Parts: sequence; C-alpha cells; structure tokens
Amino acid sequence: MNRSTVCRAIQRGTIKDRVRPGRPISAATPRLTKIVERRIQRNAKRSMRKTAPDLNVSERTIRRVVKEKMAMYPHKLRKRHGLTDVQKKGRHEKCKGLLKRAANGGHLTTPGPKFTNEPAVSETAAQPEPDGRVDERLRLT
Repeated sequence: MNRSTVCRAIQRGTIKDRVRPGRPISAATPRLTKIVERRIQRNAKRSMRKTAPDLNVSERTIRRVVKEKMAMYPHKLRKRHGLTDVQKKGRHEKCKGLLKRAANGGHLTTPGPKFTNEPAVSETAAQPEPDGRVDERLRLT
C-alpha cells in the first residue's frame, strides 16, 4: 500500500473516504436498495425494466442499485439446447449405422430408391405388358 495513503488514514482516524461536496443522492437511497433487494428475493426472474416503473425510478437507477450497491450482476436465464439420454442413444445408433454403411461402400443416405431427374411414373403405368415384360424405362432405380 502507498505510504501517503497510510499517513492519510492515520491522520483522519479512518479508512473511509472523506466527505466531498456534490449533489446528494436522491433516487438510489438505502430505502430503495432494501426494496429492490426484497423484490429480487421474492422473484429473481423479474426484469429490471419492469421493476423500474413499479418503483417510480429510472431503469438506470435500478441497474445502479443492483450492480453497485448490492454487488449483483444481472443476467437473464435462457433455455439452452441439450440432448436427453434417449436422444443421445438414438443419435449413437444412427451414427453406428451410417458408419457401417460408409465402411461397406454404401451411400450415406437412407436405403431405398435413388432420385432421378425423370418424370414421376404412376403405379398403373408400371404394370406388366400382356406378354409378361415390364418396360425398363418405368422401373425405379
């Protein structure tokens, strides 16, 4: 600690700051601090924006009281994404299947008919001809 600071504290007889001239505190009074403290204890989820008009003070005053006088730091609880155990298990199973297909040279999409740029064909058009043959153009690849 600085020597002049120690000497000043000894001369004054206290470590508190000296009284200085200036505008007195009018809004952030000890009474307001107690009121805000009780409100936070009652409902910590209540926003400072909503609390300020209820107490007939500015939003900045409420923030100053909470941060400077009460040494609390404001934050808003938010819902975060997270996986449940069931979702984790499902993802694990899907990944194992995808890795197995990739190792076997299979495609990473779901098994089944591949997509083509040919127009869609109705089921009735893919019926066998009278001689038992099916037109190759109508088959799904």
